[in-house]
Amino acid sequence: VLGRRLIAVILSGMGRDGARAVPALVRAGATVLVQHPEDCPVPSMPETAIKASPQVRAIHLEVLGSTLKRLVEG
Repeated sequence: VLGRRLIAVILSGMGRDGARAVPALVRAGATVLVQHPEDCPVPSMPETAIKASPQVRAIHLEVLGSTLKRLVEG
């Protein structure tokens, strides 16, 4: 429904459940950001999301807020 207006953010975590929707989100035109694995206490969730699509962007925590602001403001 939201397509290109949707911004999904996947943060540190175990497993793969948070990354399952990545292919569908990318196909719908959503922007998918993940916490950079280097910044994660448990990087398996962001790493799985990155592997799910080359469209996923890994963002370091110190710039995540400003990146989201820029994307929302267009």
